[in-house]
Amino acid sequence: MLTNRTVEIIKDIGLTENEAKIYLANLSLGPATAINIAKEAGVIRTTAYSVIEALKIKGLISIEINGLKKLFVASNPENLMKTYELKKDNLSKIIPELSSKYQIHTGLNFIKYYEGVSGFKKVYTDMLKDLRYGDKYLIISDIEKFMKIDKDFFEDWVEKRSHLHLSLRTLLQRTPEAEKYKEYGKRINWDIRYLPKDVDLISNLVILKDKVIITQMVSPILTIVIENPGIIQLQEEQFEIIWQSAGEV
Repeated sequence: MLTNRTVEIIKDIGLTENEAKIYLANLSLGPATAINIAKEAGVIRTTAYSVIEALKIKGLISIEINGLKKLFVASNPENLMKTYELKKDNLSKIIPELSSKYQIHTGLNFIKYYEGVSGFKKVYTDMLKDLRYGDKYLIISDIEKFMKIDKDFFEDWVEKRSHLHLSLRTLLQRTPEAEKYKEYGKRINWDIRYLPKDVDLISNLVILKDKVIITQMVSPILTIVIENPGIIQLQEEQFEIIWQSAGEV
């Protein structure tokens, strides 16, 4: 006899109500015809056929031929747990994508989190679409660590950014890579100054007119986008203090 509680629990792993009823009826009857299963489950026969087909696809019902009869056999109940585990595995694969869509948004606060290299690339690709000619663009970074996230992507991205002729100022740790970009910057109006020698950054900071973007450059790669006027203003002021103290080295 089917119980509502059992049906509801099985529905929780992703089966419909009719799928749960048909599976439990077949499990109770053993090998049985579709008509008998439908009767036991309290589901009309025409509906039962389509439900059985759906359960076959999910691996929860199989076919057994007995003489001229086609009988249906419910799989071992442990397969329900495997179905549940598979759903969890599939969900875990898209958690980074779902996380990137998650946002904290109240009043003037707007924060989004992007995990991994793919999340980082999405933020920077979207940034290029949003930037306008001559926009202010401030950076604090260790360019060598930053490039290690994806060097090819970054170099291509910098080339595309150069066409926007931004008001670009950068505070970098002094490294051979930073020296190279300082020379490159002279040709595209990219002003670069160096941070004190004892600074060892693991995060990259970008300050724009409407957002602050922070990327953790070491594993696990994480990019945070903050849109809050107060935070943007604070970061701009801190940048200016460091910029002035860095001088023209």
